[in-house]
Amino acid sequence: MFWPDLASSHYANATIAEFERLNIRVVPKDSNPPNCPQVRPIETFWAQLKKNVYAKGFKAESIQELIVKIKHELRVMPKNYCQRLMRRVKTNVRKAADRGVLSIRN
Repeated sequence: MFWPDLASSHYANATIAEFERLNIRVVPKDSNPPNCPQVRPIETFWAQLKKNVYAKGFKAESIQELIVKIKHELRVMPKNYCQRLMRRVKTNVRKAADRGVLSIRN
């Protein structure tokens, strides 16, 4: 399942048609909460990847060096990291609905 942010390009007719052609389910726009990074596991994933890439003061001297570093960090990331993030989605959405978005700590 693809859970996009609310960028218009993610919900463009051509994009939706391509998702359907590839048999990729997409969270419908009307069911997709706006401005709630706390309930979006992808935001946690990107934050962790950025932390790993720039650990120990890493500074890329070129785009290629950054690409190599990102690929390395993706390879060493625990294989079940994304699955663990997704396991909490339903709980986090319910908690945000019941107690507010700020009740969620990633």
